[in-house]
Amino acid sequence: MKKIPLEATIASAYRFLFTRILSVIGTVWLPLLVMGVVVAGTAYLVVPHGWWQGQFPAFGDKHPDPAELWAVFKPFAIGLPPVMLVGMVISSMMMVGLLRLALGRTKSSYIFFSLGADVWRLLVAMILLLLLIVLFYFVAVGVAVAGTVLLKPLVPHAAWIIATVVLVIAAICFPIYAVVRMAFFLPAVVVAEHKIGLGRAWHLGGSNFWRIVLVFLVIVIPVGIVAGMVMNIAIMPVLGNQLMRFQDAPTPAEMGAFFRALLPLIPVFLGVSVLQRIAINALMAGAIGSAYNALNPKPEENAAA
Repeated sequence: MKKIPLEATIASAYRFLFTRILSVIGTVWLPLLVMGVVVAGTAYLVVPHGWWQGQFPAFGDKHPDPAELWAVFKPFAIGLPPVMLVGMVISSMMMVGLLRLALGRTKSSYIFFSLGADVWRLLVAMILLLLLIVLFYFVAVGVAVAGTVLLKPLVPHAAWIIATVVLVIAAICFPIYAVVRMAFFLPAVVVAEHKIGLGRAWHLGGSNFWRIVLVFLVIVIPVGIVAGMVMNIAIMPVLGNQLMRFQDAPTPAEMGAFFRALLPLIPVFLGVSVLQRIAINALMAGAIGSAYNALNPKPEENAAA
């Protein structure tokens, strides 16, 4: 099986982000705006307005009434499912748009919003992948348990312990291996070949597991470090200052003041999180597109070679 050109893939990921930054922003700004409107509208509708003014519920009893607890968790129980669904659609939309750029299907993009077939294919593919994760773990755990039960009367105790440890490690590692191998190329297969190609993504990922892991780490770790530094500079001083005011057992009034002090930090946190998400998505799209094109050269490239 062909292997990903590691250095070229990593270089292409960062080149895509920094040289196509205008098209990257043009691809994601409208979906992110729609997502922001959905989140803000949902929060406005389901979150009690007193919370936005720092009037949070306080529980004086160590064993609060279930109705009081439900009043706190109800906004999240009502608001999270539609927000998560819209978020999955928006994530699929942005990845499709970015991959069209990375694969060379689109030259430039300054406004992008699509609910076309590829977006729904990618959404379904990702849902199937999540279901496969669950299935893989059930099967792996079942095989490990069955193996330990069958081996116990057949081998010495020390050998049985070693075999059990090996089976447990295999049960943990194989689902991770299978998901990583499929997930990396799955978006490219959907966008380039217009199909939910789990098997095709599995084939392309063959002999590339560690290369995919390394590409992922080289993308996520630097972006995470930069985002963490910005968070520390912007948020941690305020957070630390507020925490220092607490005594051993803060009163409800002190907790309310603490949360009110944190409210102005929410836009900063969301802004950094959004920028981090854009950077990681763009870098991953650049890496996936470069790796896919390297393993699937165009006919004219084959002829030239």
